[in-house]
Amino acid sequence: MIGEARTIARIVELIHIPIQHAPEPLRDIYREVSGSCGYDNFLRQQEGARLEAATEGGAVSRVSFQRDRITFHEELGNVTLDQFRQRIDEVVTVAGERLGIPLFILRTVTQRVVIASPGGRHATQFLGENVFRLGAVELGSFGRAVHLVGLRLNLPSSDPKVGSHQVRLEAYLRDPRSLFVEDLATFKLPVPARDKERLAVELREVEEVVNERVGAFLSQFPKG
Repeated sequence: MIGEARTIARIVELIHIPIQHAPEPLRDIYREVSGSCGYDNFLRQQEGARLEAATEGGAVSRVSFQRDRITFHEELGNVTLDQFRQRIDEVVTVAGERLGIPLFILRTVTQRVVIASPGGRHATQFLGENVFRLGAVELGSFGRAVHLVGLRLNLPSSDPKVGSHQVRLEAYLRDPRSLFVEDLATFKLPVPARDKERLAVELREVEEVVNERVGAFLSQFPKG
């Protein structure tokens, strides 16, 4: 049985019609959301700005405003999905008013998780022997050790309200006994910037793919 997934990163890009940002509206956004969202720093960038939270241990928590998108990035922290969604809601509500963003024409949602390899085996061994069913005999022609790093899956969508997903399933480089899963989902149906529930639905869809769908796939192995 596959272990429980641990989220290590979430990245959301909300893409809108290009805007020529002025510094003061971005500073106004920072002043309004810094307390509720925990952002401690305001950094001007070319064509925009970045708001960052003070973190430790390599964690990342920031939102950046670029000419054509708002990007949220949470990595190696302890922010739950609900907390992340609330942070997005707060920033989008304020930014939509201050910057005059009527809708998001495209969204991408990336979630990365780590899962312990079944039985504590090395992830490359689990993938090779169970998912690919390739062992020493099948790989012997290479004349050396072969590590099966992983696979990529394309999950297209025929419904414009449902995202298309690009899933990576690989051995985790930082821990050879863990599996790394990444889902990069793209949602192409334009939505009003004020539609918080639509954004929440898309976040939950990605959460379902990396936790339930990938988990169900991996739980099939070993077979027989």
